[in-house]
Amino acid sequence: DIPCAPLKFLNYTSYSTRIDPYAIRTGYLDGDSLLDLVVANKNDTIISIYYGFGNGTLESQKLYNTAYDVAVRDMNNDNKSDIILTYTDSNQIAILIHQ
Repeated sequence: DIPCAPLKFLNYTSYSTRIDPYAIRTGYLDGDSLLDLVVANKNDTIISIYYGFGNGTLESQKLYNTAYDVAVRDMNNDNKSDIILTYTDSNQIAILIHQ
């Protein structure tokens, strides 16, 4: 057995989501070098983006009518996070390139 210190967390803050949040991804989406969250919803074609303040809290969700699942990666090597979406009902993907 490897000894480890007990984990301690500050009080949590909860945030509203759409119905059936399914996947959470992180990335730097608004160019401020603070980590943001993207949430895909299982039975909903809307993703929610929560912009981070850099102190463990998030701005209220911004809703985008899009897809079933989501990934966040730099797809064009410009050091900006892009969003990759899956559309299961049409067997397609889409890439939102960060401008």
